[in-house]
Formats: sequence, structure tokens, C-alpha cells
Amino acid sequence: MTEIIKTIIQELAKEPFKKKFTVISFDSLKPELLLQILSDVLAEIEPSNKIDIREESVEDTVLRILHMLRILKYKPSENDPSVLRSGLVIGNPTVVHPVLVWLLPRVNELKTRAYLARFLVKVDVPEEFRADIDLEELYQQYETLIEQFKQTHKQLETMKTKGFTTSEIRKDIQAMESEQESVQRKIEKLKQRTDGTSNLDTILEVVRSYRKERENAKELSDQCVSQTQGLTMAEQRIQRLQRQLKEIKQAGIGATPEGILQRLEEDTNVTKFIVMDKLPKEIQVEKKKVEVYEKILHEAVDIHDVEDKQAEIELLNKEVNEMVMKKMMKHEDDKLVMFRQQTAIVGNKKLSLLEKIREIRIDLSKVKENVQEKKIIAQKFRGNINMNEEDFKEYVKSLRVKSTRYKQMKAHLTYLKEESGVLSKTLYILDQDLKSSELDLSATEARLGIPGYLDMHDNLEKVSSEKSDLDEIKSKNLQEMSIAVQDLHDKITLKKNDLAPLVKSLNTKRQSFQIISHEYEGRKRTYDGIVASVEAGLSRILKDVGGQRKKYEDEQLNYCILSAQIQKSHVDLERMEEELKLYTAAGKHTAVPNTTDAGKKSFKEQLMGRVAEQDRLCKAMKDEEKELQVKQQERIHQAQLWKDVVKILEAKQELAKAQGSGRSGN
Repeated sequence: MTEIIKTIIQELAKEPFKKKFTVISFDSLKPELLLQILSDVLAEIEPSNKIDIREESVEDTVLRILHMLRILKYKPSENDPSVLRSGLVIGNPTVVHPVLVWLLPRVNELKTRAYLARFLVKVDVPEEFRADIDLEELYQQYETLIEQFKQTHKQLETMKTKGFTTSEIRKDIQAMESEQESVQRKIEKLKQRTDGTSNLDTILEVVRSYRKERENAKELSDQCVSQTQGLTMAEQRIQRLQRQLKEIKQAGIGATPEGILQRLEEDTNVTKFIVMDKLPKEIQVEKKKVEVYEKILHEAVDIHDVEDKQAEIELLNKEVNEMVMKKMMKHEDDKLVMFRQQTAIVGNKKLSLLEKIREIRIDLSKVKENVQEKKIIAQKFRGNINMNEEDFKEYVKSLRVKSTRYKQMKAHLTYLKEESGVLSKTLYILDQDLKSSELDLSATEARLGIPGYLDMHDNLEKVSSEKSDLDEIKSKNLQEMSIAVQDLHDKITLKKNDLAPLVKSLNTKRQSFQIISHEYEGRKRTYDGIVASVEAGLSRILKDVGGQRKKYEDEQLNYCILSAQIQKSHVDLERMEEELKLYTAAGKHTAVPNTTDAGKKSFKEQLMGRVAEQDRLCKAMKDEEKELQVKQQERIHQAQLWKDVVKILEAKQELAKAQGSGRSGN
């Protein structure tokens, strides 16, 4: 146990808790403080648990902690969950310490689990509400969204684990920059190739229209896909409705109005017995337990008090048994004894049957959950069902109504909690006053020599009042049962009379339904044939259009290439013709002067002139270089002479200074 406490203290001293305890101080914590530490740890995992347990009741605290532990998949060492529940109620360290040891080292992991639980824990929808078709579709969409969330979260986690290094990012940036440069070069080349194109605007207009046609074709293909999906969803809805209709037909086979009425009567009787007899008793028993628990919590009880109370309970049970036996001996000749025994036997049988019904309903709910899981698996293979805009608007509207209702109920709950705190404090004060009054009364009884007189008197009055109440309740129950039986007989006769015209109309409706179902099947077959033929024709047309588009693209590309080559050839031909004219004119210039081409020169002449000019400039620069070299040598020699003159003058100056200083000394 000491090792467990040390582990808890070390974990609580770390971030983000920063709670410093010693082994002795932590071991001596009160149950309320220990539960508050557990609540704070759960609040770090899920912020919604950040609550001061003094502001909520013990039951709410225990339910909240148990709910979080169930979400976090905590498995206690004991297989009995009641041990964990009772340990949390009283703040037992042997129960709370293992929970803290399990939670604290896994805080980061459990944060992720709690975050996922907010979206993956399904909303519990009762089966009677899921019988509605629209609600069932909405629930299936909710389950598909949960599956999409799972897949998205998995992708996110894989992306986080992969990551990117700086070297990879630099390589990607360099690759993108090189690609950008290549694209720019291609653009420049294309601009150069299209500079001399005469019909460039028309070509660009054709290309622009071609791009628009491609976009329109893409939109049409998207529309075709969406229409196909809508058709698939409609077929799935039709299949689902047909399946439900088939189930309804199967349920209606062999059913008679008398059988349906009898089944309804049985269900009504069972439900009425549960509501009127079983549930009030269970609620009363639970209320008494809660009162006892609250009294125990507010009082300082030790072992001696518990033993005294147990002894008093045994004495009271013995007295009650003796009184019951006396009453039975006095009223042996009572004619109602047999009926009472039969009533008790019938009540016991009803309770046993109710337990069987509860077990059967639990099994039925499990089977329905299994069927729902199979439906979800089948839905995955069939494809997802998306919520349309109108359904989403209705869903958002219902959520808004529920949120406002939730806020109102939350405010009311806060008010009730405050009132409960005030009332509990008042009750505690009254209990203290009552205890002091009882002590004074016991002292007075001891002084008068009659200790325990008032307790015995109160117990006898209480037993007598309870006995009279039980007798009244029994008589009332018998009267109510007789009245209820008579009312049921009257209602059955009325229902039979009311159902007679309905049964007749039901037969006519069945006949009309059979006729309509035959017509529907025939029209469905024709519709399927038309859809199949339309889809076949559409696929063939789409294939032809794709081939023609590809052919058009190839021809358009060839046209652009050939037009650019022709334009370049025209330019080259014009340049060659002009060069040929100038060359021939230069040959004939000496014999016959041409006045029109006198100012023009051929490319050959221009190039020869440029070459001669460059030769002349090169020769001049070489001569200038030679002159500079000669002058440079002379200038270097002249500079050296001047440096020597400066040195001679500096030496004379120093000599003169030395002679002057010697004369002044003499």
C-alpha cells in the first residue's frame, strides 16, 4: 500500500497537477478530499469534470466518475461492480488509490480516448422511437458519420506520425523552383514562337472555347455521377420500404382482430401492473434506502451505534412477528384469509412473470442491437447515405430546440442544487437540535426511573399505525382491482364494437393494397428496363463523345504546330528572297546602278564591314597598349628618381639639424 501511495505522490508532483504530499499526509486525507483529487485528475483528462464535489450530491459525483471510468475502459480488480460503486460513495482508499495509480501515468493517452469518446459514444435511442422510418434513416446517417470520423482520425494520426524533415522540405522547394523556371522558359519560348503569328487571337479564342467545353463536359460527368448516386439511394430506400412492408405483411398473416385485441389487453395489463404496483413499491424502497444513507452520511456513526441499531431492529422484528401470529390466531375463522392467501400467491406469480418479462426484453434489446450492427455492416457494403439539405435543416432546428431546453433544465438543476444545499444544512441543524433534545429527554427519564419509555411508546404507536395503514392499503387494492377488472371488461366490449367497422375497412384496404402492389411491380419492371436502356445508350454516347474529343484535341494540336511551322517558313523565305535580291544587286551594281536598292546592303556585306571595323579597332588598341607599356617604363624610372631625390633631401635636412645642435652646444 505504501508503494502505491508513493507512486501517486510522484505523479501528482509532476505537471500539470503540482500537488505536493507526503506519505503520511496523503494517507490521512479525508474521503471528500480524496474524491476531489480523483475528480481533478479526471478533469485534466476531460475538462467537463472540473467540478467542486461540494456543489453536487454524492450520487451525481459517483455516477459522473463511474461514467468516465467506463469511457476510459478502467477494469477494477474486483469483478463485482457494486464494490467499486460503494467504495466511491464512501471514498474508500482501497478503491480510490488503484484508480489513481491507473489514471495518472496514462493521462495523455486517456485524453485522446476521452476526446474520441465525445464523438464515438453513440446516443442511446429507445427501440420504440427507432420504429419511425425518418428517425431510423437519421440514426443510420449518424452511424455513417461516426465511421467517417474514425477513418479521418486514423488518416490524421498516420500523417502526424509520418511528418516531414527540413531536408525533404528543401528538396521540395528546390524542385518547385526548378519546375517554375522550366515553366517560365517554356512560356518565353511559346511567346517567341507566337510573336509573328497573324491569327493568334483566333487561335486563342478557339483554345478558350475548347477549355470551356472541357469544363462543361466535366460538370456534365459530375452531374451524371450525382444522379447515379441519387438513383442508388432511391433504390435503397425502395428496398428498405419493401422489406418493412414485407415484415408488416408477415406480422399480419394469420392475425385476427380478436388476437390483436387480446395481445393489446395483455400488454396493457402488464404495463399497468408495472406502473401501478411494482414501480411504486420499488421507488418507495429506494427512497427509504436513500433516506437511510443520507442519515448515515450526516451523522457521526461508530461501531457501537451500529450494534445498538441492529439489536433494536431484531427486537422490533420479533415483536412484529409475534403480533402477526396473534392476529392470525385470532382471525382463523375469517373468510378473507383464503382470498388474501390467493392474492399473495397471485402477486408473487406476477412478480416472477415480470422478472421473466424483463429478462426477455433485455434479450430482445441485445438481439436488436446485434441486428442493428449487421445493418451497419450491410450499409457499409451498400454505400453511405448522405443527409440532404432539408433533413439537415430539420435536424439543426431540433438541436436548437433541445439546446434551449437543455439550458433551461440546467439552470433549473443549478437552482435545485442550491436549494438542496440549503435544505441539507437546515436538516443538519435540526438533527443536531433533535439529538440535544433526545439527550435531555433521556436524562429526564433516567431521573424519573423510566429509561426508554418514550422510545417504546413511539415504537408501539409506529407499529400500530403501520399495521392500520397496511390494512387500509389492502382493502383499497382489492377495491381498485375489482373496479379495474370491471373497467377492463367495459373497455373490451367498447373496443370490440369500435373495431368491427375498422376490420371491414381493413379487408377492403388489403384488397386495394394487393392491386396497387401488382401495379407497382409491373411499373417497376418497366422502369428498370427503361433505366437499363437509357444507361446503355448514355454509356455508348459518352464513349463516342470521348473518342471525338480526343480526336479533336489531337487535330487541334497538329493544327497549332503546323501553323507555327508555316509562319516560321514564311519569315525565313522572305528573309532569303530579300538577301538574294541584295546579292544580285551588288553583283550588277558596277555595271548598272540600281537607285532603289542603293542604300541597302546584304547581310554578308554588313557582316564583312563589322569584321573589318573590329579588326581596325583591335589594331588601334594594340598600338595604344604598346605606347602605354613604353610610357609606363619611363614613368616608373622617373618616379624612382624622385624618390631618390627625396631621400637625399631628407638626409641633408637631418645633417643640417645635427650640425646646428652641435654649434649651439659649443
